[in-house]
Amino acid sequence: MFFFVKFPLWLAMFTFLPLYCLILTVFIDLAEMREFLKAHKHRWSWREAIITALAFFSYQWIHGFGALRAVYRYVRGASNREKTAHPGQHRDLVGAKM
Repeated sequence: MFFFVKFPLWLAMFTFLPLYCLILTVFIDLAEMREFLKAHKHRWSWREAIITALAFFSYQWIHGFGALRAVYRYVRGASNREKTAHPGQHRDLVGAKM
């Protein structure tokens, strides 16, 4: 049903803007990897490029999940920080008054 909706061209292109930014970011990451390998005198490998692209998409999914979780917490009104229990046993008692 959605494919039969007629949009003006500018609106259709605007709706794909996030996808264009995502693809551009993948290519920029691959270019950065190529420059890094070139600077350190390593050989370019398609295997590394594919792993980088796959890791990029999984990284974006994790960020998206974290953002949705943050919005859910905000809507619920939870504004406290989530931290693990930390008794501070690693700290020295130098200068502490007992």
